[in-house]
Amino acid sequence: MAEAGHGSPDWLTSGFAHLWLPYAQMQLAPTPIAVVGADGARLKLADGQELIDGVSSWWTVCHGYNHPHIRDAVATQLQLARIELARGRPGAAIDYAQQVLRTNRDRLDARLVLTAALIQRREVDAALPEVRRMATQYPQSADVQIAAGRLALLKNDTGTAGKAFGRALELAPDSIDALTGAVDADYQSRDVASARRRVDARLARTPNDAQALLLSAQTFIKANDFVNAELVLKRVLEVDPDNLPAYDLLGRIYLSQQRLSAAQAEFESLSRRRPNSVGARTMVATLLHLQNRLDEAREQYELIVQTYGDAAVASNNLAWLYANSEGNLDVALTLAQSAKKELPHQAEVSDTLGWVYYRKGLFPMAVMAFEQSLQTDPNNPLYHYHLALAQAGQGDNALARKAIERALALNPRFEGADDARRLSSELASRGGF
Repeated sequence: MAEAGHGSPDWLTSGFAHLWLPYAQMQLAPTPIAVVGADGARLKLADGQELIDGVSSWWTVCHGYNHPHIRDAVATQLQLARIELARGRPGAAIDYAQQVLRTNRDRLDARLVLTAALIQRREVDAALPEVRRMATQYPQSADVQIAAGRLALLKNDTGTAGKAFGRALELAPDSIDALTGAVDADYQSRDVASARRRVDARLARTPNDAQALLLSAQTFIKANDFVNAELVLKRVLEVDPDNLPAYDLLGRIYLSQQRLSAAQAEFESLSRRRPNSVGARTMVATLLHLQNRLDEAREQYELIVQTYGDAAVASNNLAWLYANSEGNLDVALTLAQSAKKELPHQAEVSDTLGWVYYRKGLFPMAVMAFEQSLQTDPNNPLYHYHLALAQAGQGDNALARKAIERALALNPRFEGADDARRLSSELASRGGF
């Protein structure tokens, strides 16, 4: 056996005492060479050297290390686990994640998906050993600390949650998931002041971080401080004119305060002072949309898209209006695809694209788009209902009824709930369960 040099990494020297070495005299065996990667018959060492594995097992002789077909198959199973988790089917997600772990017990991404699914099912006793195992194996992983924090929040253990999210922030200071978790822990322990300090500290370091600004606005909303929430959301739109959640939150504030007309006049004045402000012009169209002045909203969206070809929010909203009216569905699809290109991970955009596909009768494409929405926002009942419509369209009645059940479990009064119940009854009469 080749012997490692003095520069062996810590993970090898500290773990060597716990390894069983087949075909070696354990007491006399030197520390093995540290291998950090492999491809085919070649091994990549920690010091950058490459060796050819000339004494490999039959498996390696037949397939080679890191075989792309096997690797892709594992990645597909893991992606299926994530999709099932987003669809609100943690049981199926657990099955897929466990299939991956049967071939590689230490694969961190699979363990994280498995833990997230167990947390979604509120199976604290099953999730706890997984979190402990990951924390032992990957003490420097921020994602593991975030998982530990989420599990602690589920147990209402805000102290442990705060420590876990705090550690995650030490490991990954820019992680918005860690910051959001820490703020949630503060709120769950009724420590609003700490939540505010955390967000302010982040913004002092990164004042133009749109995600941190959005989180700041959300903390103001939770504290019923709508004045400051409005100011921060306006700042979000200055920094990121394509930030759909900011438009949504700002619109909800104006709607709850019955200020839609006044807000419209304010943003119209702003757009006159700043004619190149995409955010101001898009907010005007959004406010018209919220007032159900759809023809005027459509005209404004069309003007924005004509002026700024990559205006993703306007393209998305215009596609939605076309798809829900007598508009040209081919144009709607082009707009939705353009928005998707600019905002590939935005749930609302994937939902709009899915809706256009659904209206065009392209049900398999619609299912894929709605599933992408649910990967980002798995607790949105409307997205589950839209998925059900597409699944019913392609004849998957049993899956459609399950999606409706999930939607109604999340919110029995969501917009479209009555239509969802009627569809469920219709599918049941067809034998769809």
